[in-house]
Amino acid sequence: MMRLRYPIEAPPGRKLRILEYARYSTEEQHPSSITDQFSFCDQFLASTGVKDAHIERISDPEISGELVSRPGIDQVKEGIRTRRWDLLLVEDSGRFFRHETACGEMIEKAVDQGIRVIAINDDVDTAEEDWEDPLHEAMRHHARTNRYTAKRIKRKLDALWRMGAAVGQLRPGYLRKATNPDAEERKKKGPFHDEVDPKWAPVVYGVYERIAKNDPPWHVAQWLTEQGLPKAANAACDSWTDKNVIALIKNQVYRGVEVYRDKIVRKHYGTGEHRLVRNNPKEILNRQVPEMRIVPDWLWYAANKKIEDRTTRNPAPPGIVHPLAGVPRDSREPLSGIFICGVANCGAKMHVDGRREGGYRCSNAARGLCWNKANPLRSLVHRQIGKAITDRLLSLDGTLEAVVDCVRDRMQDDGGRKARLAKLQSEEQQLMTSRNRLLDAIEQAKEPPAVLLERLAKREEDVARVRAEIDRLKAEQALPQQLPSRQQIANKIKEMATQILNMDRDVIPDLRRLAPVIRAVPHQQFGTNQVVLRAVFELRMVALLPDQMHSLLEGSACSLNNTKYMTVPITVDLFERSAGPRYGLEALALKEQGLTLEAIGRRLGIAKRQAHIATTYGAAMAAAGITDPYLELKDALAAASRWRTHPRFKDKATQGTQKNNSATVKHAEAEPALRP
Repeated sequence: MMRLRYPIEAPPGRKLRILEYARYSTEEQHPSSITDQFSFCDQFLASTGVKDAHIERISDPEISGELVSRPGIDQVKEGIRTRRWDLLLVEDSGRFFRHETACGEMIEKAVDQGIRVIAINDDVDTAEEDWEDPLHEAMRHHARTNRYTAKRIKRKLDALWRMGAAVGQLRPGYLRKATNPDAEERKKKGPFHDEVDPKWAPVVYGVYERIAKNDPPWHVAQWLTEQGLPKAANAACDSWTDKNVIALIKNQVYRGVEVYRDKIVRKHYGTGEHRLVRNNPKEILNRQVPEMRIVPDWLWYAANKKIEDRTTRNPAPPGIVHPLAGVPRDSREPLSGIFICGVANCGAKMHVDGRREGGYRCSNAARGLCWNKANPLRSLVHRQIGKAITDRLLSLDGTLEAVVDCVRDRMQDDGGRKARLAKLQSEEQQLMTSRNRLLDAIEQAKEPPAVLLERLAKREEDVARVRAEIDRLKAEQALPQQLPSRQQIANKIKEMATQILNMDRDVIPDLRRLAPVIRAVPHQQFGTNQVVLRAVFELRMVALLPDQMHSLLEGSACSLNNTKYMTVPITVDLFERSAGPRYGLEALALKEQGLTLEAIGRRLGIAKRQAHIATTYGAAMAAAGITDPYLELKDALAAASRWRTHPRFKDKATQGTQKNNSATVKHAEAEPALRP
């Protein structure tokens, strides 16, 4: 045990205040280590003759010494600042830190505060003049020990990988089985191997199906949480998130390919933390594990394609330069991602913005890039679109039979499928020939150039994608020929219609399948300069088919997008009509029958004044030869009602938009004083 050249003495008039600090790393997992370290410090004090002292103990169990900030060590730093102790005592300096800079700075601050520091096994005592030298050597030794330990761990993991054993955390959907399950100690039960868990494999398959159908990841995460699929052992919480779902979809182990060291640990010297970073692609290893396959290649690629389509750039730059930086996060709205501006050459998303009650506005309008400033109420938009879709679904009449007959005819027509299959098989053969030539060139070269290796990797990826498409076509042939009956589809429609009518966030997946794009098209009210919006979209009847058919039908040889009965056009007002446009033509017809204004009002359920406005408006429409009081706008109005341009964007907003639609101008000039 260390011998002191300078005795430990108490200050005059009070007891000696001593802090004993202890710590052990997460890797050691020995709780008794804390008690042993404190006992060792007590023995040292007894050997130096210290008997009557006030001793305080602080510890950091199961925390790496490379971390600069830890609960216990932060208390030590604060105690040093307030000169809470006279002596800091530790088994060795590596218990304080395995971070040389941080350890040196803390001990230097203690010395500045007049606090003595002793690291027993390192022979470090700040009462001596040359204490920096033994501390420096001790910290180098502790840091070197950590590096050697890391190399031993890496060597062990490499050996497990080569023998095909499990490496890393257990992934969702798998079981980890021991080679020697009867051994008493866990270390002796290994090595361990992973296998598919039959209980959770269907749930994982369902995740890929839902993402391939374009369900949003956050919605799939909610479903996974309800199903109770276990996450990895080191997960911070049991609930699934959208990021968890995306990570699961991108993991190749579910298609029977295990990847190793795609990310590696790098030390952040400022904090001492070890962080995951992307590894050099040339150093990433992979192995074929067909026994761990849960989903076919075609479904894996289809789901990952949906994830890739969600990004605007690949890879997207992080931080403020990200293309989505500053975009409002309104992705929880039922129309998010499908409700867009209907102005030609715009097509920007309609964001939740403006109005005290909550409204929608073109996201480009706020930046002066679009003249469409119409701002309909959010609640009205949801109600009108939901009611229009629901009414149309519940009155399909003979369309359902046409949909089922069309799908049946397409699925029974194998001609196009066989031709596509033959073409893909020929393409696969050509790619395999090219791949084999590259392999021969690499084997003949003493040191294969990087270009050949990159081309080989590209060929391997092309082969995998072609084979995935071949698997898709073969899977189509295996689809059940018994399609759902009209009653089965009608039941699904009723369930879907109820959800859409409520317009809550859970309806997003159904809406995206039924109406992938809803355009907010600006219209001018006849005889005025008021601009309103109409929603124009088409319902895709293929969304009424069973879920298990979506992944195969979408983008396959059995394309239904251009079929006569596959789409139903819908146009719906996103505003409340006033008396003139609502009752104009009807009131005019009643007046021509000889009814008085009072009688017209009673017949239509409106007041006499409103009946007068309606008949006047109807007469103006009849004179202009129009039946629809709302005319689609192609260009901006020179002076739209209630639209004010901010000076900052005035030049952008008005540039090139002074020319009005000719038909609109003609009608506006015909009745310039009309006010319904």
